[in-house]
Order: sequence, then structure tokens, then C-alpha cells
Amino acid sequence: MLEPMVTWGISPDQADNINGSLPDPSDEKDPHKRLAQEKALAYMELAPKPA
Repeated sequence: MLEPMVTWGISPDQADNINGSLPDPSDEKDPHKRLAQEKALAYMELAPKPA
């Protein structure tokens, strides 16, 4: 069964299932992906998962 999806960013690849959590850009190894995550979270006024 497919779970409902929600986007947390500005690109289709920035999405997760409704029960997922926001990524923490500091966990991302690729600097380009990390920057994209940081920009998307800032644009959407969201914060990554708590530590």
C-alpha cells in the first residue's frame, strides 16, 4: 500500500511519506545536496529533526 506523501522542499525529490521526518542537512555528505536541503528548509520555514 502506498502511503501519502508530503514535500518538505521545493523539488519533487524533497519529499517523504507522511510519517517520515525532515532531513538534517548536516547528515548529508554531498555538499551540493546539503546546500539544496538547507535552502529548501529555509524557504519553507522548516527546521530539521531535533537531535
